[in-house]
This record gives sequence, structure tokens and C-alpha cells, in this order.
Amino acid sequence: MPTCRCKMCGGQIQYELDASVATCEFCNTEQTIVKTDDVKQLKLFSRANTLRLQNEFDKAQTTYENILIDDPNNAEAHWGICLCRYGIEYVDDEKAKKKVPTCHRTVYKYIYDDLDYIETINNADVVAKKVYEREAKIIDSIQKNILEISQKEDPYDIFICYKETDDNGDRTPDSVKAQDIYNELIKQGYKVFFSRISLESKIGTNYEPIIFAALMSSKIMLAVGSCPEYYNSPWVKNEWGRFLSFMNDVQGKHLIPCYFNMDAYELPEEFLMLQAQDISKIGYMQDLTRGIKKLMSVHKKEIETPNVEIILSKQEESRLNSIFRRVKLYVESEEFDRADTLLEEVLNIKSDYAEAYFYKVLINRKAKNVEDLINKGELIDDNNDYNRALRFADADFKEFLVNLNENIKKSSIYIEKTKEYDKAVNYYEWKKYSLAYSTFKKISPFLDSDEYANKCCKEIYKDACKILDNENDPSKLETAANMFYLIIDYKDSSDKYSLANDKSLEIKVNKLIRELEGSMNRLQNTNFRNYEHEKSICSKCLDDLEYLAKKYDIKIGEYEKKYRDRFNQMVAEYNSKRKVDKSGVIAAAIILGIIIIVAIILSNQGGN
Repeated sequence: MPTCRCKMCGGQIQYELDASVATCEFCNTEQTIVKTDDVKQLKLFSRANTLRLQNEFDKAQTTYENILIDDPNNAEAHWGICLCRYGIEYVDDEKAKKKVPTCHRTVYKYIYDDLDYIETINNADVVAKKVYEREAKIIDSIQKNILEISQKEDPYDIFICYKETDDNGDRTPDSVKAQDIYNELIKQGYKVFFSRISLESKIGTNYEPIIFAALMSSKIMLAVGSCPEYYNSPWVKNEWGRFLSFMNDVQGKHLIPCYFNMDAYELPEEFLMLQAQDISKIGYMQDLTRGIKKLMSVHKKEIETPNVEIILSKQEESRLNSIFRRVKLYVESEEFDRADTLLEEVLNIKSDYAEAYFYKVLINRKAKNVEDLINKGELIDDNNDYNRALRFADADFKEFLVNLNENIKKSSIYIEKTKEYDKAVNYYEWKKYSLAYSTFKKISPFLDSDEYANKCCKEIYKDACKILDNENDPSKLETAANMFYLIIDYKDSSDKYSLANDKSLEIKVNKLIRELEGSMNRLQNTNFRNYEHEKSICSKCLDDLEYLAKKYDIKIGEYEKKYRDRFNQMVAEYNSKRKVDKSGVIAAAIILGIIIIVAIILSNQGGN
């Protein structure tokens, strides 16, 4: 019987050759198994499983992705990527006497919308599918619980990332240095997440919601390390890797590598573009805290700036109200440019007018009223004018604005666009840039879909140019033409679209002409038996040439006419020759018949 490693405990599982699900005798857990006899794939699965069991999720995910290069429909590899993406570790459940999943990575996306999960279900057999669905349901429940708990946590200013203990369980120098920094930052009034202290009151609870909330809310991460091994240890890398990911999605986050007892070039390559701090130098604390103060001042400035009420004269008040009534009329009739021009006049009179900033939001979203804004399904809390409206609003209007954004979140359009957005991001991560581009353009300007679409444009253009420059296969050149057409307004895509079509067409025409000439040469010298076969080939080639000429509106009529005239002449000559040959045969047969009759008559006379 074949064997494989258990995904939960690492034990050896024996299973039937045609099975897709088995139960581990060591941890009593039912699970899906790898269905392949390919030695290379089995080794890759074994390595990926080992890395995942060690919580080396990024390395494990890369290994699963390598499997998909050779076997893109492998359900178990797609599921492995899911487990890595959500940081799933299987731990002992004493009551059930089996392994159950726990989550070390929280993701703002339902697992049911994850592209790898969808591929898992699409490619699994009936038996395995039930197991995958059962596990996904558990993971989804864990994720929702984590998000719910994390929302109740107080926000942090700074997150200190470091390795707490070494292989012997002793405290690391990194931990000591990190606590020195923590103490100094606390003195300066910052709210700092330092796991040694921040989690000590949370013993016996799940740390992931707290860590996730701290990573999300912190404006700055200090990644403290004394050697490459500590920076790349699974849990440390898990923290700074997730923070880097958040940096790509949320503006205003900063990661500062703080290293000592090592050289800067030994830092993880992900840190190479970041400004690092050597905390072994004298005076590092002053330099570090001064840098943090500069970064934090950007976030605190708007919060700390007091609102000064602007008092208008009766004349100004009257003029403002008159202009603002016209603004509302223009917005309702969707004359947004005229409304925006008048709004500038309004804000020149009263720069703290909250409702005017709200109407700026309506104009920006091309919405004629609140209902229209909700139906567009685009969140407004990332809009500068919305935040200005919040800043200057009184209590009632502020409540209205906050509720409005929440209603947008709850709208079916927002939910649908979020699903499409997540799907597009997954396409982008999978390097399926054409699919990603089309999806991002469909939901534009939702979130940062325009920015993603521009990134896709660059990749599609690069891939299409590569095909155009290196391929002579008409079907691949047509693919390149379609890619250029998809981004027709990008750079010189329009010209390259025509060039790819022309190149493909030229190859097709030349191939048809070569085939036609060869067939005609054979037709001219063929015997009666192969004549009809060669004739049908010539006829098809001529029809194909005629089809290309009409489809692409190209001037290849001279080719088609020249060869068709020659073909028709050859057919006529063949038919004429065959008619002559047939007449000769008949005449010869008649003469032969006469000779035979005469011979018979003469023979009879001689006998008499």
C-alpha cells in the first residue's frame, strides 16, 4: 500500500491506491491525500508539508506553487496554498482526541472567495470535496471570530517585532534591546505593542486577534534583530511580512529595521529598500525617537489641530446660502463641473463648511444624491473631502456621515465589488494579468483598482511584446494581438496590435501559398487515382485565401485570382485530356470488336 505524511501530525499514513481520503492512525484525523505517482511531485509535497508543519508558511506556499507549474489542476496543492495563506496549524483537541485547525494569519477575505479554495473544490472528487468543505467551514468560523475580537482591541501607535527566546528557551539579546526601546517610547507617551508585556495579561487566550489588531492599527513597526536567523525565524517573519503587506494596502504605515551585532547587508532582502537604523551606535535612541516623532507627527497633526469656527456676516451668510442652493440643484441634475466650480466659491467664504465638503464627495463619486452614492457601492472614508466633512461636522451631521459609510459597506453592490476586487487581486497574484485587468476595469474606480489596472497594463504589454518579438506561430501572435487590443490605449498598443495581426496574417498567407503551389505541382503530374485528393486540397487553399481577404480586408486578390485561374485551367485541361483519352479507348474498342467479328467469319468460311 502507498504511504504519505499526515498533514496534521506528520505521521505516516497508509491508504488504498485509488483513495482520495484517509484517516491518520496517530492523530485520528480524516484528511485528503495526494493522488499522484510522480516521484518529483511526491517529494515536493513532502517538503511543503514539512515546512507548513514548522509554520514556515511562505516557504511552504512557494513549494506548493512549484507543484502547480507542472500540474495546475492539483486540488491538494491549491488547498496547501490556502492553509499557508491563512496560517493554519493543527493542534491537539483533547476532547475529540484529534487535531483541529488554529489560525496564525488573519486575512480580510472569506475563504470561500479565495481563488485557490475555488480551484480546490473545482478539481476535487466527490469524497475529497466534502472534507475540503468541512475544513473550510471551520477556518471561516475561526477567521470571523478573530476579526470580531480584534475590532474590540485598542489601537496602537508602534509595534515592536523581535525574537523573544533562543533555541534553548533563554531570552535573546533582541528581547532586551527591544524592551529598552519600549520603555523609552512609553515614557514619550506612545502606545506600544511589545508582546513580552502587552500579552502577559492575555495568558490563556488566543493571541492572534490581539496581534492582528496591533499590526493593523500601528503606524510604525520596529523590527529589532541581532542576526539573520532571528529575523527569518517563522514567527518574527510572520509579523514583519504581514506588516509589509499591510503597508502596500494602507497609506501611512512605516517599517524601520533596527539591527545590531550584524551588518546591514545581512538584513532580509525585503528590507533593502527601507531606511534601517543601526542601534549598536552611541546615541541611537535619540536618533530613533526623533525619526519616530517625525513620522507620528503627520498622523497626529490633523487630530490635534483645533477647529476654529468661522463667523460670517449676514451678507456673507445670505450669499453663501444662495450659492449653495445652486450647488445642490446642479448636483441633482448631474451637472457636476458647474457644481464643483460654485463649491469653490462656497469654501472661499466658509472653509469649515462640513456640508460643502460632503457635496464635494458626491461630485467626486458622480452621485446626484445619498441613495445614488450608496448604490455606487464605493466607500468614502478614504476620501479627503469626507474626512474634512467629519472634522468640521457637528454631532448630528458626523453621525449621519459615519452611518452613511456603514450603509455603503452593507450595500449589495459594495459586497459584490469587494468579491470582484478580491478575485482580481488573486488573478494578479497568480500573474493572470489579462483576467485581473478586465476585472479591475469592470469595478473601477473601486478602492485601488485603477492603480492595479495600471500595473496589469505594464505586465500585459511586456508579455505581448515578448510574444510579438519571438514567436512565428499564428495562434500565439493572435493571442498577442488580443492582449494589445485589451490595453489598446496604453503606449503604442494600437500600433503593435496591427503589427501582430499583420505578422500572423502574413505567416498564414505564405503558408497557404506554399501549400497551394506544392499541391498544384502534384496535381499537374498526378495519376487519375490521386487527382481528386489534390484537387480538393487546392480548392480548400483557394477558399481559405479568399476568406482571409474578406475577413481582414486585405489585398491578396491578385494571389487568389492568379492561382484560381491556373487551377481552373489545369482542371479544364485535365477534363479535356480525360475526354480525349476516353474517346480513344472507345474507338479502339470498336475497332478491336470489328477485327474479332471478321476473324470469326473468316474462320467459319475456312471450315466450310
